[in-house]
Amino acid sequence: MMDFKPVKSVDANVSNEHQRNWSNELFERKAKNPDHNYDRSRTALNFQVGPGGVITAVDKSRRIGDRVEEIIKKHLRPDARVTAFSNRAVMVVFGGNCERMREMAFGSQVLNDYEETNGHLIRQPEIEQWAKNIYGFVCREFGEENVASFIVHLDETGPHAHCVFVPLTADGRLCSKEVIGGKNKIEAQQYMRDLHTRLAEVNRKYGLDRGDDIHETGARHRSTAEYNRDLHRENAKLETLISDKSGQLGRLEEQIKKAETRVKGLMTMIANLER
Repeated sequence: MMDFKPVKSVDANVSNEHQRNWSNELFERKAKNPDHNYDRSRTALNFQVGPGGVITAVDKSRRIGDRVEEIIKKHLRPDARVTAFSNRAVMVVFGGNCERMREMAFGSQVLNDYEETNGHLIRQPEIEQWAKNIYGFVCREFGEENVASFIVHLDETGPHAHCVFVPLTADGRLCSKEVIGGKNKIEAQQYMRDLHTRLAEVNRKYGLDRGDDIHETGARHRSTAEYNRDLHRENAKLETLISDKSGQLGRLEEQIKKAETRVKGLMTMIANLER
């Protein structure tokens, strides 16, 4: 999975979300919100990939938005036109099959769902290698000098990576449409298909297969909150179905017992007649 979102700015809330730069009170509020799935006992396992593919702990000393502005100031062409409507950054989420991503992150270690009791977990090398490969993919496609942040979250249901880069063109202009698309919708769609094909080459070694084209399936990206709400609804439907089936099973078992009693009576009758 690779989901792009051009933005006019990276505000403090987004930066704090990516960096997990939260107070204890906010962490507790997040944990109580049914639309979120944060496991604070795994937050220490989050990490970032920086220049040269170096893995370190998440740097919270500077906001991502400040890094974006620093890149723009350093690499933007002096005569380039930038307006309030210009997209100054592009946020990308990279992920994949939840079970496979967990396997890469935690191996065979026991992961307790919906409980903050996972302090025993040790981050596995495979998830780090995957992150370095995805970081390399981003650098090749959009330029390492334009990457403001690349953070991997292991404290949510499915491990994933958040990348923020500045959409600077080769000649130093700020233009997200040109960097991640084309002159028109058709060109943009073809570019994205080709980009996903190149990403699939990176992910293949990790057993992450390319998904079906959304233009063919009609699928749409869902936020974590939307996914959780849909999951709760599906669970409720399944629980109702299980309850209904349990009732049917109970009635069938009662009918079987009655039938067995009748068969026993008939067998006794036959034995008497034979005598």
